[in-house]
Amino acid sequence: MCQADLRHAKLTGANLERAQLEGALLRQANLASVSGLTQPQLDTTCVDEQTTLPAELNRPHPCKTSKAKR
Repeated sequence: MCQADLRHAKLTGANLERAQLEGALLRQANLASVSGLTQPQLDTTCVDEQTTLPAELNRPHPCKTSKAKR
């Protein structure tokens, strides 16, 4: 899923263990109930303030790639 456009995605119940998410657009995605997502994985994605994160993870720094502006 590298560089996948998952904006507005509802990933309820998805298991993201070992998913390669580098550069994935997760703006406004609901990740609250995913499993297997780690902070290092999340840190390689592009999220925004509307992205719902699992309680145990912290919002990464803003994405600086041109894809974040889509």
